Order: sequence, then C-alpha cells, then structure tokens
Amino acid sequence: MATTAVSSASAARTAAIDAQAANKANAQKIITAMNAGSGVDIAALAQGLVDAERAPQENLINRNIAKSEAQVSGYAAISFMLKAMNDSLTALKDANSFNASSVSNSNAAALGVTASAGAAAGSYSVQVNSLALPQRSMSIGFASASTQLNSGDAFNLSLSINGAAATNISIGAGSDTPEGMVSAINSALLGVTAKLVNTGEASNPFKIILTGATGAAQAFMVANPTTTSPVSFSQSQAAANASISFGGVDYTRTSNTVTDIIPGLTLDLKTTTTTAVGVSLTRDTAAVKTKINALVTAYNDVNNILNEVSNSKSTLDTYGATLVGNSVVRQVRFQLREMLLGESSSPGTSVGALWQMGLSVDRTGVMTVDATKLDTALTTNFDDVVKTFTGNQNNRSATSPPYGTTAGFSSSTATLNAGEAFSLSLVNSSGTFSVPVPVGSTTPQGVVDAINASNQGFTAQLVQDSTSATPYKIMIMGGTGSSGFTLTAKDSTGTAVADFSFSANGSGIAGDAFRKISALLAADGPMLTQSANATTQADKLKATLEVLQTRMKALLDRYTQQFAAMESLVGSINSQKAGLKTSFDGMMSIYTNNN
Repeated sequence: MATTAVSSASAARTAAIDAQAANKANAQKIITAMNAGSGVDIAALAQGLVDAERAPQENLINRNIAKSEAQVSGYAAISFMLKAMNDSLTALKDANSFNASSVSNSNAAALGVTASAGAAAGSYSVQVNSLALPQRSMSIGFASASTQLNSGDAFNLSLSINGAAATNISIGAGSDTPEGMVSAINSALLGVTAKLVNTGEASNPFKIILTGATGAAQAFMVANPTTTSPVSFSQSQAAANASISFGGVDYTRTSNTVTDIIPGLTLDLKTTTTTAVGVSLTRDTAAVKTKINALVTAYNDVNNILNEVSNSKSTLDTYGATLVGNSVVRQVRFQLREMLLGESSSPGTSVGALWQMGLSVDRTGVMTVDATKLDTALTTNFDDVVKTFTGNQNNRSATSPPYGTTAGFSSSTATLNAGEAFSLSLVNSSGTFSVPVPVGSTTPQGVVDAINASNQGFTAQLVQDSTSATPYKIMIMGGTGSSGFTLTAKDSTGTAVADFSFSANGSGIAGDAFRKISALLAADGPMLTQSANATTQADKLKATLEVLQTRMKALLDRYTQQFAAMESLVGSINSQKAGLKTSFDGMMSIYTNNN
C-alpha cells in the first residue's frame, strides 16, 4: 500500500469541516423554501443531512479497516522473509552440511572414499589386501520348488554360527519343500539368508543358496536333516575378514565398509590391489562460503523488510509503513541480532562467534562479510566453524530444545552431597533460576523430580547408558524457544557439589536461530497470532460499518418522513396565505369602489 502524507487527524478535521458546511447548506435550503413557499427537494435534503452525519464515522472506520488489513500484509511480508532465512539456516545447522570435500582417488574401481566433516585434508595411501566375504553354501539340486522332501511331514534344520550352539529351524508339515525351507530359514532371522535359484540344468535345477554375514566370525554350519529325500549342503565360499594396510600397519575388519582407520573417512573396499591406492582429500570451503553468504543475504532481506514496514515515509507498495511503531517488529529485530551477533551456545576453541569469521553489522543493520577473514577461519579453524554453527549435532528439529547431561551415577538413588541439601542454579538468556534440592531428595532421581516440580521452563529425566560403569545420567532440557543454558550445584555455604558435574549441549548459532525463528513462525508464535488479531479487528470494523449503514438508512427514512410532513404543512400554510390574500384583495376592491 503506497504511503500518504495526510495524517489521520488532518483527515478527521477536513471531514468535520465538510459536515458543518453541508449542515449549514441544508438549513439554508429549508429557510429559503419556507420563505419562497415553493416545494422542497425532500430526497436531496434528507440524503445530504444523512451524508453529513455518516461521512466522518464511515471515513474513520474505513481508515481503521485499511490499517488492520495493511498490518496483515506487513506480517505476511516479514514471515515470508523469515521463512527464507530459516531455509538458509537449514543449510548450516547440521554438522553433515559441512562435509563437502574434494576427494581424488588413484583407483576408484578398487576403493571408494567418502569424507565427513571431521576428515582432515591431506594425502593417504591404502592397500586392499583382501575383502571381507560371507560364507555361501549350496544345496543339492531338486526337481522343482515344490518337491516334497519329507513326504509332507515336518522336520528340523540345524544351524550353528561361529561354533555356537545350534539352533533348530522348524519346517512345518506340508512345507517340506525347497521353497518351504527357504521361507523357514529367512523367518528364523538368525543372520543367514536363503534364496532359491533355478540353475537351468537339465535335471534337478532348483538349489538353495545360504549366505551369512561378512567376516570370519560369521561362518556357519548346516547339519544335513533327516528326511525321506536327501537334503545336504556344501560350502561354495568361506567367510573371511577384510585386510587393509595403512601407515605401515595391517588392519583386519569384518566388513568392507571401514570407518575407524582414517578419522573422517569411510572406505568402501571393492577389490584387492597389488599396490597402494593414493587418496588425496581437499576440503571444499567454497560450498560452505556459499551457504554463509546466503545466510547474510537472507538476514539483510529480513532487515530491509523490517525497515520498510516500520518506516512511516516508506514508498514501498503494499507493505511500506504498514507496521509503524509496532512492538513485534522491534521484537523480531532484537532477536535476530541476538541470534547471530552473540557468542555461539557451542563455541569452538579459537572461533566461537560470527564476527570471528568476518561477519559484521553496520549502524544501519546491514550485514557484510570480510572474505579474507572468512577464508582464514575456514582454512585454519574449520572444526571450530562447524562447532560454532552446529554444536557438532545433526538433525536437530525446530522443536528440539537445548539440553545438557550430568556425569554418570551408579544408581538412581545414589547419595549426592553426602545427603546434605543443596541448590541448582540454571542460567540462560532469560535469567537465573534456582531449584532447591532438600534433604531426603539428594539423589539423581530427587534432582529430576525437583527440576520438574519447579515449573521454571526446564524439564529433566533420568536416562541410562548400559555401556557405562556409572550408567545413570540426568538429562535436562530447556524450552523450545530458549537458548542454551548452564547448570551449577552448590551447598548452603556456596561450595560447589563435587559429585555433580554438568555439560551443556547447545545447537550452535544456526541450530539455535533455526529453532527460534521457527518459534516466531509457529501457529502460536507472534507473527501468526498478531496477523490473526489484525484480521479479527478488520472483521469487527466491517461489522461496525454495516451497523452504521443500517442506522443511516433508518435515519434517512426518518428525515424523509419528517420533511414530507414539513412540506405538507408549508403547502397548507401557503394555501391559506393565498386564500387570505384573495379575501383581503376582494375586500379592498369593494372598499375602493364604494369610494
């Protein structure tokens, strides 16, 4: 909506002056009509008076309707730009988004290489000595897939993996066929799969092929069952481990997918080699820079629309000057600066904020990138950049709150602080929240209960890690829209509780900002709720306008009736006036003639 220089107050004064002039003109019409004794244009007179009364009220209501509808347009414009910014944050919130690397491989047919974010740039030599293989065993041939093997009766097939106790696989009555055996073996889920093949041989072409998992420890043995027709298996391929050489060390693995030898690299072994395969890894920082520059552009787009909707002198069509002095605009502007200009909830050692990567905001709110500083940060502190943006996390959703965990405890009832009372201090961007843990509750479970009972925006639960000697940990989560937080525990003297340590797990600048913008755009967030309020207000004003129109119609009817009665009265008076004049004229004529 194009802006106008005429203020609401000025428009109201103009409407009032027009109404006064119309009332004066209508009053003059009545006086003139009565003096002249002529008929009055009742319809025009009544309509003029009604219009004079309706115009100021109608204009005010219409201006307010236009204002409310303009606010809806303003909120829609901001929401659109925030959604675009969230799209740019999506490309930066997961550690996997920084995985782009350029990998050169001297023998891709023998070795596949995939790099993750943690892979260090450099050159590597890998030789594939042998591949991991699964055991394969093949049955004797059968005439058909439905050949009965035990005269329709049930029988058992005994299967043992890596010398362990054998497991009996039951082949039910009526299923004593090659295809029945295949189904029973696969349904047993023992790690050995069966497949029925047709070899095309002239006689007994159907054979069962059994395949185990890769690795020498996955070798299996099938005992020939007792059946009326012979059933037996013979090994066609032995199970074996993979063997590769790297850095002068030979490594043995059970799989051809190797992830734990070269940090950050996944090796896919395809075939053996007689010489080492050369692998060179160059980190592709260009892709990361493109994503960061896209974020800067999206931020500036949001900042620009915020300026336009809040500027009373904006000339932008449809959206300009639609939210002048609006508190939501100020809230969004403040939150955006807080999201991107402060320190990350998961800072790296040398880089922990965007300004350290060369991103800055000038006094007009425009964000720029110092390309030299960004290149330096990506080249010398790449891992810090990843952690600063993502917290080294993946797949955090818009509703995933920041969280942290304590060190482990031996049990859920382990005694903390020697059984003495202590208090927890939870600190986030909203302030500091204290949670007392009284005597009798100084256990991991007691801490969880105390946090949940405090109703201060944090939730806690006790989780168990069965692989640890101290398996019980307290997981504490902040609210969906909140920032990262810290936790400390102190006794009544202010001394830290020694057996209570806490590690925060922030989502990084991109992860936290993604979550907060999603909260702004949520169904119960300020953008949609304020837009809905403005729509509701416009609907109420339209209803008020309809009431005004109904009232003005009734007023027009009343004026028309009153003026009709007035005209009838004036006509009667004028008729009497004419009759009297005629009588007086006659009397004067008689008087004059007699003289």
